[in-house]
Amino acid sequence: MASRSGIRQAVVTMTLCLLLAIFEGIDLQAAGLAVPQVRSEFALIASQLGYFTAASSVGLLFGAVGGGRIADRAGRRITLVCAIGIFGAFSIATALSTGFAMLVGSRFFTGVGLGAALPNLVALVSENSLPTWKGRAVAIMYSGFPLGGALASGIMATVAIPGSALNHAIAGLGLNPGDWRTIFYVGGVAPLIAVPLIAGVLPDSVEFQRDRSSAPVAPSWWQAVLGEGRAPNSLLLWLSFFPTLLVLYLLLNWLPALLNSRGFDRSQTFLIQVAFNLGGVPGSILTGALVDSARRGITVPLVYCGLVLFLVLTAWMPTDVAVALACVTILGAFVMGTQALLYGLAPVCYPTSVRGTGVGAAVCVGRVGSVVGPLFAASLVGAGHTAAQVLMAIVPLAVIGGLTAVLLSGRLRHRQSAMALASAE
Repeated sequence: MASRSGIRQAVVTMTLCLLLAIFEGIDLQAAGLAVPQVRSEFALIASQLGYFTAASSVGLLFGAVGGGRIADRAGRRITLVCAIGIFGAFSIATALSTGFAMLVGSRFFTGVGLGAALPNLVALVSENSLPTWKGRAVAIMYSGFPLGGALASGIMATVAIPGSALNHAIAGLGLNPGDWRTIFYVGGVAPLIAVPLIAGVLPDSVEFQRDRSSAPVAPSWWQAVLGEGRAPNSLLLWLSFFPTLLVLYLLLNWLPALLNSRGFDRSQTFLIQVAFNLGGVPGSILTGALVDSARRGITVPLVYCGLVLFLVLTAWMPTDVAVALACVTILGAFVMGTQALLYGLAPVCYPTSVRGTGVGAAVCVGRVGSVVGPLFAASLVGAGHTAAQVLMAIVPLAVIGGLTAVLLSGRLRHRQSAMALASAE
């Protein structure tokens, strides 16, 4: 039976990390929403626009590796607080940019902060949650990302409506409601306001502090990730993260264009994109609950089979708004469910002393997929492929991600059974 203090610590950690995930979700969508105005204002050519959209993802690679590693040495909470401060400050710097170099540099360092925060959000929630709620807690936290993405789209749409309450509120702050800078100010000021709250209220990982006192010397990066028999699990985790995030970020970046090419108008496309993000919220939470149950063995293949099925259905759906909303909402639930699944499995692959390093490495590999995905879609569209052909082209990648996730889940389940048997003896 968990103590009241343990339950309170778990709830506070999960709630605050969910809030931070929402902030990250807003920023992750912000660049894509700002592209049309940024291109016009700074007169960017295609290659420069590519640098702008990719800078955050590249910074995220460095942040994920460095943030996880630092957390295993200095602690989860202090690293997370610094990461939140970095991405908040540079999100504001993005809005203040006066030239191309400052724009790209600000997005890069925003990505560093985002990347450093993510493995610590996963590690903190997992380590502070109740033993039977680890998968659910991580999944609830992860649901903040699609929720933040939906909020970002909603903010940009609402402030553009003359006479809306949010429009008046933004204008009252001296900002232009329809300007692209608004979303970066919101995405930067909110986390900076939250920093004192996180520093003062968020519990640090008791599990990590206890483990560090008994093993204060952190191993090398390679030893942490691949040593002591962890190499097979790490490789399977990477082989699942890479194609799964490739699929997710291809959809996040190219779904509007693919929908437009199918004949949906701008307002319909916006509505369907919001539905895609909102579908990810219950998808993430339900997947996390199933991972914590006795049904984990069937949950992993079920979620990936659902992803494959709805990729195919979305590829060949008719140009009908009601059908598109249904297909894309369920597709969002499954694709975000795969993410919640992997983020739930990742902490289990590593002991507490190297969990930040291990999860950070997995996030880094996954983010390589997030960079490759949009480029892959761009090459297919540039070669003349239709929307259906682009979606069908990523079906094999979803299958690969699913097969490796099933293998990883089986190995982890076998290890946990062996540990439980050894404890009983």
